[in-house]
Amino acid sequence: MVYKNMSAPAKFLFDVDFASGTNRKPGSATITLAEHAIKLAEAEASGRRQGYADAQADAKVEADRRMAEALERIAANLGKATEALQGFEQDPAVRQTLLDALQSDDNSGVRVEAINLLVSALQSNDGSATPDPRMLDVLRDRLRNDPNNYVRLQSAAALRELGEQ
Repeated sequence: MVYKNMSAPAKFLFDVDFASGTNRKPGSATITLAEHAIKLAEAEASGRRQGYADAQADAKVEADRRMAEALERIAANLGKATEALQGFEQDPAVRQTLLDALQSDDNSGVRVEAINLLVSALQSNDGSATPDPRMLDVLRDRLRNDPNNYVRLQSAAALRELGEQ
């Protein structure tokens, strides 16, 4: 094999990409080192911002998941507490506690359960028990003044069931 003398210089891709001065082809775009540093800094900052935004979104999803899990546990325990109180509604101390909860508890779910338990206690006596005046007063107050619409609706329904309004 005979090799001919090659007169053309070896050409590498990076010669075209990073060529400057006399090695650069006319019309080809190049950037200075300072421009490259600026663009690199901008790209890094953009990457950090995007990474931070992605991390924030992931954290929100995790926080929402944990909140939903906690609310499910609370709901399950509230149901257990309601079941535990079944049958004790006739006790005057329990009835007083339920009225207090209906009147002043911050949790609307607790107020609704108090209404349900008070009404079921009266109905468990074959409808023969009459509601005491304080119970009717508290139900009327919740109907007029409770911040939760569902508590107001349940209060109205309870008063109708008890023959009031």
